Amino acid sequence: MVTETYKNWVDKATECGFTLEQTCGIAMLYAWTLTHRSSEDEEPDTESFWTFVDQEEFNHINEVAFDMKDFLAIAPEFQMAGELLKVDMPTERYAENGQIATFFNTDWQNESKDEKHVNEVLLFRNRFDLIWCQRIGECLRPEVRTPLHAYIFTNNITHTFLKIDPIGFTVVLNALLFRKSSLIGVFTSKKLVKESQGLKGYEPFQIAFMGFTSSLDPHLSKSLWGIQQILFYKQPSGIPVNLEKQSLPMYEFLEFSIPVIENFININRSSYLDLTRFIANEYIYASISETQFADQLTQLLQERYGFNFLMQEENQPQDFLMNAAAFYTTCCLKIKNITNQIAKQPSLKMLDDRGLIWFVDVPEQISIQNEAIICFDVMLSWRLGPALGLFIRTRNKTLHRFYLGEFASNEDVEFLLCLIYQAYEVSECVLAFLLDNFPLQDDRPDKKFKAAFLSLSAGQPAFMDLYRCDAGLQEGFFLDDYVGVTSDEKFVAHLFKDLQNCVEKKLDESERRKIQAELISVHGSADAWGFVNA
Repeated sequence: MVTETYKNWVDKATECGFTLEQTCGIAMLYAWTLTHRSSEDEEPDTESFWTFVDQEEFNHINEVAFDMKDFLAIAPEFQMAGELLKVDMPTERYAENGQIATFFNTDWQNESKDEKHVNEVLLFRNRFDLIWCQRIGECLRPEVRTPLHAYIFTNNITHTFLKIDPIGFTVVLNALLFRKSSLIGVFTSKKLVKESQGLKGYEPFQIAFMGFTSSLDPHLSKSLWGIQQILFYKQPSGIPVNLEKQSLPMYEFLEFSIPVIENFININRSSYLDLTRFIANEYIYASISETQFADQLTQLLQERYGFNFLMQEENQPQDFLMNAAAFYTTCCLKIKNITNQIAKQPSLKMLDDRGLIWFVDVPEQISIQNEAIICFDVMLSWRLGPALGLFIRTRNKTLHRFYLGEFASNEDVEFLLCLIYQAYEVSECVLAFLLDNFPLQDDRPDKKFKAAFLSLSAGQPAFMDLYRCDAGLQEGFFLDDYVGVTSDEKFVAHLFKDLQNCVEKKLDESERRKIQAELISVHGSADAWGFVNA
């Protein structure tokens, strides 16, 4: 007797285009997700385990269906998994009887790791997962080649490996269960499979899309889920429509979905203004070019996931995954730029792929204060959350601009600011940032935010220009009235003290080059940073 959860789960796997063999492999991964303890504090999820399979059925099949030949047929696939995932395999391992464990060799650990790791690109990891699950399923004898038998067989496999090479098996299994591709991740989710009774009621595109939203801020996740519903359900009736478009080639899917997405976001733009702060800076339009959206969408899909529009159709699960990635990326681009005022500065363009380093074609004689004010006014339009800009003029008269919109803590952002500052031979700099704790007597309740421009130069007193800020549905945050300038130490001395200390500290050329190398190793290139003329 099969459970309702199992029946629904298998039906959804079939709808998503998985082969029988792949479904068997995924069932094994789900079983291990529920039972494998990746740490001593983690307990097996026995409740979910028995929701998927009847306990009496499990006991019967586990007792009579498998023998050592079945284990020997499937065991080499774990060796292959360890090699392709390049796990760090301990050399000193022992079997249950105390003898040296030798099942898993460690030859791959001597191989070059210059190429991108399977886990670093969604396309690669998805291909690996599908191929590995297919091979695992093919290892099962035809009479036991069902997801139910595969799920139960994990008990036999685990107990045998724990006898012959427990440490080797554990590190390989951890690698198999860690960072699974988005689609496989949903089919093996403890929470989703149990709560939805085997993903009942979800369409294949939605299952693939859930893999992209599971780790997002709940507000953003809920909003993106609402957008996808208008693609496939009539509003407000909820009647399914356009379901045949779920697995279109990616470029055709985008031709269908982009106009719908744009229209919905524009109509409901006020609902999306506050969500921009949950979307990474790399989604900010890199320039005002007419083809910027298409260019950036193409670049993000390739660099983030490995997907491109020229890829030949490989399999239906990958089609759903690619379309989910394209939909997610399109929504993030459209929401992130809903108030983008980059058109105010037509020459402004991104020099990296994370929205940190920016260029503007301006006359050399422009004061750095004016440049910071003009540029930061545009940068404010990108978000309604944290915003910070660092503007540097070097002794070689070159200007450099940096924008930080997300950071974990004040310590993190000031550490990065100091690194950036020390990487250049600076003559003067301006730090632009938002203040919400600088009340003025004539403040309006809806205008509590101020934009501060802290000017710093070695040997000179720091001073700060202050502007009120306003916000609108079309332009987002923007600079409003000029309040004035102050060099009063009680206002400026405590602001970004580490950066102010850096301004007064002299570095020799060798120290500066070390910091430049450190920044390049983390992000960007020497050209993007402008270190050639720094």
